[in-house]
Amino acid sequence: MSSMDITVYTDGLCLNSGRGSRAVGGIGVYFGPYDYRNFSGRLPGKLQANQRAELEAIRRALLIVSDYLVVKGFSHRPRVCVKTDSQYSINCATVWVQKWVKNGWLNNKHMRVLNLDLIQDILVLMRICDGNVVFQYIPGHSKVPGNQAAHTLATNGARS
Repeated sequence: MSSMDITVYTDGLCLNSGRGSRAVGGIGVYFGPYDYRNFSGRLPGKLQANQRAELEAIRRALLIVSDYLVVKGFSHRPRVCVKTDSQYSINCATVWVQKWVKNGWLNNKHMRVLNLDLIQDILVLMRICDGNVVFQYIPGHSKVPGNQAAHTLATNGARS
């Protein structure tokens, strides 16, 4: 990656998952130490689930990047590398989406795709970045500093 590229770590989690109204999701977006674009917050909405939090963290990261590109007036779109420990989110945005689109956003059980709103937002934001978005899987709890920072931000967001 060149110095003109943007790397961002994302993480989402759900505390008390599966415990109804006690479940609370958090999202973390980490660009680097003391970077004003770093974000920590609660998962919005009624549905609080880990996979939804992971997707929301990616959506938020791409929204921050697209705003940043506009503010900075980039004449070209740098490559954006989203590093996440969610293979589910990567597959949603890169693998399964082709079949879902072809099937009218129905999964292989002919049911509406879960988290469709977030997946569609991510696809739009990827287009805003001129398709220059790549995803890299980082195993969770692997002591990668950026991943640990995103996890801490997500945990703090859930507890806020």
